[in-house]
Amino acid sequence: MAMNKTIARFDGYELRGVSFDRDAQQLGNWLARDPLHQHLRPAFFLGLLENDSGSMRVDPRPTCYAMEDEFGAIFYIRLERAARVNIQFDPIRQSVVDRARVARALMKGMAILEVGLARARASEWIFDTRSSRLAALAKARLGFRTSSYELVRPIPVFEPPEAQDGPSEARQEAGKEVM
Repeated sequence: MAMNKTIARFDGYELRGVSFDRDAQQLGNWLARDPLHQHLRPAFFLGLLENDSGSMRVDPRPTCYAMEDEFGAIFYIRLERAARVNIQFDPIRQSVVDRARVARALMKGMAILEVGLARARASEWIFDTRSSRLAALAKARLGFRTSSYELVRPIPVFEPPEAQDGPSEARQEAGKEVM
């Protein structure tokens, strides 16, 4: 938890880290009255994990904030890191042996990659596929589920100009060549 630390002030708003003492009761009241979120507990928006005995510990993966104005909290937001999976393999090699080879490699490779993603504090994989066979494999053997309630928007790469190589004219020209 960011413990009430102000992250940003802008246009009459304050974005701050959450804290149990300041936010748990309000979150509990809001969640209890919200039919779409009644299944959640305040711990979710406070970046806490609750174990079976009811004790709490900090979940290092999400980052949780409160957005406020002069009247108080407007909303709480929990940001999580995810890894979007896109895969390309030889579309011509589709024999049973080839598909089994792909399946084995996916299971082994994703297990290794998942350790690195967990260390980077990612909390989920998002598997982007149009292949019904690959989707079936991902569900049956890799533990994926279908999600119909997500909206997706890519985040553009942001690099301050001083972090980019070369003069701006060179970067613009290089971008034209790629397009």
